[in-house]
Amino acid sequence: MYIIVMMYINEQHHAGCRFITVDAYRSALDFYEKNRFRYLTTKDRDDDTRTMYFDLKAI
Repeated sequence: MYIIVMMYINEQHHAGCRFITVDAYRSALDFYEKNRFRYLTTKDRDDDTRTMYFDLKAI
């Protein structure tokens, strides 16, 4: 993810995306939360994976 963030910071005028999305396994949720990913919805709260996103513009 660090490489993607650095590319976004250095090449904003060429960036073709704004969000990074993942389907995070329940065992990895803490990792993504610590890296400022947010939950996209609460509908998958009880599922094996949760959809999360990171807003590159927040950097």
